[in-house]
Amino acid sequence: MSASSSRPSTLHLPPGDWPTVLDCLCAHFPAISRATWLDRIARGRVLDAQMQPIDAAQTYRVGMRIHYFREVPNEIPMPFEERILHVDEHLVVADKPHFLSVMPAGEYVNETLLARLSKRLGNGDLVPIHRIDRLTAGLVLFSANRESRGAYQALFREREISKRYEAICPALPHLEFPLRRRLCMVPGDPFFLMREGAGEPNSETLIEVLERRGDLWRYGLSPISGKKHQLRLHMATLGAGICNDPFYPELLERSEREADDYVRPLKLLARGLRFSDPLSGALREFESTLQLDWYRRAHLRGIGESQIQDSPAPGAAMPEGPSIVILREEVAAFAGRTIERAEGSAKIDMSRLAGQVVRSFHSWGKHFLIQLDDVSVRIHLLLFGSYRINERKDAVARLSLSFANGELNFYACSVQLIEGPLDATYDWSMDLMSDAWSPRATLRRLRERPRLLACDALLDQTLFAGSGNIIKNEVLYRIRVHPLSLIGELPAAKLRELVREARTYSFEFLQWKRAGVLKAHWLAHGNTTCVRCRIPLVRVKELGRSQRRAFFCERCQKRYGDSAQIAADEPSAVDEG
Repeated sequence: MSASSSRPSTLHLPPGDWPTVLDCLCAHFPAISRATWLDRIARGRVLDAQMQPIDAAQTYRVGMRIHYFREVPNEIPMPFEERILHVDEHLVVADKPHFLSVMPAGEYVNETLLARLSKRLGNGDLVPIHRIDRLTAGLVLFSANRESRGAYQALFREREISKRYEAICPALPHLEFPLRRRLCMVPGDPFFLMREGAGEPNSETLIEVLERRGDLWRYGLSPISGKKHQLRLHMATLGAGICNDPFYPELLERSEREADDYVRPLKLLARGLRFSDPLSGALREFESTLQLDWYRRAHLRGIGESQIQDSPAPGAAMPEGPSIVILREEVAAFAGRTIERAEGSAKIDMSRLAGQVVRSFHSWGKHFLIQLDDVSVRIHLLLFGSYRINERKDAVARLSLSFANGELNFYACSVQLIEGPLDATYDWSMDLMSDAWSPRATLRRLRERPRLLACDALLDQTLFAGSGNIIKNEVLYRIRVHPLSLIGELPAAKLRELVREARTYSFEFLQWKRAGVLKAHWLAHGNTTCVRCRIPLVRVKELGRSQRRAFFCERCQKRYGDSAQIAADEPSAVDEG
């Protein structure tokens, strides 16, 4: 049972003919049983106007002020952290993550921004001066002092505060921006929705385009008025509903909209607040530190995933070792052929490649290697790289190799020439996919770096060449190790298991990738719920020195050691070219 210990809710008893306060509460809150109210009263969780516990026989009186502490059975912990940006005598400013309520409501009591901040700051007088929806992320302003609260609340009431939002929505190439959107907004059906109505506009938003990426644009939204769901309805009625919005333009089924999908948050961010301080007259400006990521799996009604997959964004998946093995297999037929023409935007001497015979193809970690007569070509696809075999994209290739009967084209990648034999450049015992892979050598290298975090170790290409973020998240989940564990604190058996599972999972990755079913076998990466504990997985956008996305369970993945001991100068070779 989750009980709100910070502050009670208040009810002024409505008119009626109930004999007792208990009877009134049961009628006013039909979803809460009489036995539950009796239990709360017995535990002193229902109080009168003087904050004294009442008893079950307390006589009813219309208008009587009753305080009660809300309780929620089995409240689900929210796996996202708020960030405090500013604290002074009068104000607290915080960045609220997606899915966290500002105030207690429905099934959330302690897992709210208000409850968390009150506990962290030890201030029971905190009151939000404004609110943003639970699904929206970004800035929330709190009053920390009841004496000055009215002055700051007046800023919103009298529209003397400038608010800026950002949203990712479908493109609107047929409209001219900036655009001023004015609507008459009226209550909709069901009751929690708003809709466009007839009559004079009562809401206004200034809309501008901040960034364009194919079928998706990032918009800047400046609301002049402050209607419920204003930004969401304004964009939806333009034909560009905010990505992942369960309400607009089409209301999802109740089961869908109430099942939070942490991988697909509403792409709406309260970016900035600007106002003149009513006490000092000074200009105050606050900026959110959060970012809306351009996530490939954004749910867009009417736009298929295949249409947006060529617009990758920060957080996109870098090809991992098994994918490079597949590339090596796909081009195998070009071995022994002569390169007739080499061109592209890569800063290498293309003339050295023309006329050379492709002796063999290799892979090392995330490097794709083309061995020629007297030089080798190294290609790293990085985050956004791609390739085409016997076809071209509508883009300039970094490297294009033409043969008598076919061509290879590589885009958005790193291309370098390697002089001398490849064995002089690469230690094949580091490559997870190589026959020369050495678990013994890997264990030795790991033991030499005891203060390395487990999440960083599995991304370090001098330890596990070819391992990437998917392999990292899946391996740590499967062996039940917290990503912030210190390598030096892992028991010997657990360290051996980490090395063994990295190799095993890499080949499972290869098998599933070939069959086109890789995602179906993910247990942690990209998922929302722990399959073992049936609780939400923690999703962190940037974790460890590698600053990569992580998915893990705080309950079943054990944390070994104190990650605060990590050395500031610990060397790293994470996903480097």
